[in-house]
Amino acid sequence: MLFSGYSLHIAVWRICRCLFILGLLSEKMFLLKCSFASC
Repeated sequence: MLFSGYSLHIAVWRICRCLFILGLLSEKMFLLKCSFASC
């Protein structure tokens, strides 16, 4: 029971981290597009 909860915690943490990284990347791409559009 403890091991399954621990592995579930790791899986949730990895998914949250991946979503956070994807969010940062999409935000940077959005800023790049805006800077290119203003040129």
